[in-house]
Amino acid sequence: MYQIISSTPESLEVKLSAKVDREEYSKILKEIKDKLKQSDSVDLLVDIKELDKMTLGAIWEDLKFDIKNFRVIRKFAIVGGEDSQSLMASISEPFVSEEAKFFNSSEIDKARDWIF
Repeated sequence: MYQIISSTPESLEVKLSAKVDREEYSKILKEIKDKLKQSDSVDLLVDIKELDKMTLGAIWEDLKFDIKNFRVIRKFAIVGGEDSQSLMASISEPFVSEEAKFFNSSEIDKARDWIF
């Protein structure tokens, strides 16, 4: 499941929870692509504190987007538990044009300040 928390012309905050499948992930990517029609890059904050699982279809959609749209994400903030820190940051870093940062669950406001 996903929820758009905040959206500006050049930034997006998304909360992922429970299970995210291919169809839902495609909707998130559409939001990003729509922003890219207005701007060359997007700042992205993804809250994964309550995410239990991403299906292989969702992961595949993400990989296809990352390869096709290499480095269109300018700043990428990931908010979650420490167990996801190194995995998410290392996977994301090559596809981000400026910087990817991980924030612990309690640092959501700090992440928002950094993105917005």
